[in-house]
Amino acid sequence: MMIPKFIGSLSQLKELNLADANFSGPVPPQLRNLSNLHTLDLSSNDFEGKMIPKFIGSLSQLKELNLAYAKFSGPVPPQLGNLSNLHTLDLPSNDFEGMMIPKFIGFLSQLKELKLAEANFSGPVPPQLENLSNLHTLDLSSNDFEGMMIPKFIGLWVN
Repeated sequence: MMIPKFIGSLSQLKELNLADANFSGPVPPQLRNLSNLHTLDLSSNDFEGKMIPKFIGSLSQLKELNLAYAKFSGPVPPQLGNLSNLHTLDLPSNDFEGMMIPKFIGFLSQLKELKLAEANFSGPVPPQLENLSNLHTLDLSSNDFEGMMIPKFIGLWVN
């Protein structure tokens, strides 16, 4: 079952939690109209290997974005770098096809939680993550950083 398009007309919505609701298929573009949204949770659904919709990056009020276990694939769209109010970014257990962690994540300066476990990321951890001075949770477990050293900047976060 697909996410109903009419949800995009609920323009005053602040929180949309569709977690574990057995949705599949593409995320309807009508959700781009939810300009007051603070929380978007699409976790534990089956989006059939589709890419994360680029329009999510236009939801400028978002503070929490949870796309864990949602079966997204492909690159993480750079438009998510526009989410300057984001406090929580959860992307575990998707398939980002051996891509590197996007550098733009390091410029989401309000991030407190960054969870990228089991997402099939590879390559070096971008040094831009050093900029995340508000971060208190970082989960990079079970990716393919084989042979990579733990970035030195992680040691600088210890008080």
